[in-house]
Amino acid sequence: MDWKRSLLLRAFGHVMSDTPLIVLLNEAKKLIPILPDCLSMLTEDIQDKDILYGLLLLLLVFPQRQEAVIENAHIIINCLIKLVDYPHKTVS
Repeated sequence: MDWKRSLLLRAFGHVMSDTPLIVLLNEAKKLIPILPDCLSMLTEDIQDKDILYGLLLLLLVFPQRQEAVIENAHIIINCLIKLVDYPHKTVS
């Protein structure tokens, strides 16, 4: 992954972590396709684990917008499978 995309996804993760939940839920259909890329990139650096956990919490809330989750279920599942091997599984 090139460094520009990496910076963009990291910034996206920060913005999503700090955005009110109601706004994210209203835009879930647009955000869910980007979320797996963001999660995958954030697994590369231990400094990003807080953002990573914040985005995982969003995945727990997004099922309230079922149509967006159903359309992207295969992408989300593949991303979660990759996170099984995440080396920094504890929150400090």
